[in-house]
Amino acid sequence: PPPGDYLLNYNLWYQAKKFANPSPVFNHFRVVNTASVIRYVHVSSYKIFGANWGFQMIGAEVNPSIHNLAQRNQRTSGLSDLTIDPFILGWHAGDWNIVSGLDIYLPVGKYNKEDIANTGNNYFTFQPVVAVTWLNPAGYEFSIKTMYDINTANHATDYRSGQAIHADYALAKHINHWTLGVSGYAYQQLQKDSGKGTVFGGFKGRTFANGPEIGYTTDSHITIRARYLHEYQVKNRPKGDSIWLNAVVPL
Repeated sequence: PPPGDYLLNYNLWYQAKKFANPSPVFNHFRVVNTASVIRYVHVSSYKIFGANWGFQMIGAEVNPSIHNLAQRNQRTSGLSDLTIDPFILGWHAGDWNIVSGLDIYLPVGKYNKEDIANTGNNYFTFQPVVAVTWLNPAGYEFSIKTMYDINTANHATDYRSGQAIHADYALAKHINHWTLGVSGYAYQQLQKDSGKGTVFGGFKGRTFANGPEIGYTTDSHITIRARYLHEYQVKNRPKGDSIWLNAVVPL
């Protein structure tokens, strides 16, 4: 986006009735989660390597409810881990926009190793990010955001989740104030989990998802988008469906 301040709000409803692993620990597994995410982005006019410098902060209120995990049920709610990125660079050239950054996940959310439902992960994640958007004058858009997760260890459980690559994408057509398209994501863990807590072995996860998306932009440049996503080809992760309602507000 052009220089300025932006407030983004993402609202999620997610439900999975299966955990894609054959262990009997996950028999009849079910999870429901709702979340409301606030993201503040500042884009400056200051240039570095020809790009606009910016920064962001992301916080979320989450409400996970887990059923039948090792015959246990639990629900909780609270603030999730905080995400900061002090060094975002954005390049703009014609129909192309490219953004890079390093998101840092700070483990400030609630965590107890005896619980099956937590609002935080109890470890840091360092996440390089590259996002590319192509939007031509006819209103056709292709966007992809690629992320790579580098996790530290959870010292409460002696468990370290392996490094993973994942990407969000959207294909859309802008028609006056409206946007119609499809969106989705792909997640692939590249390294095995490690530590004494790895009772299920390497536990490498995988998820694909896609679904329809619709959006509307007002005359004051406030954008609202809704999307439904269905997960498939899942391995060692919950398999379910999500509904998102998102808003972008220039300040």
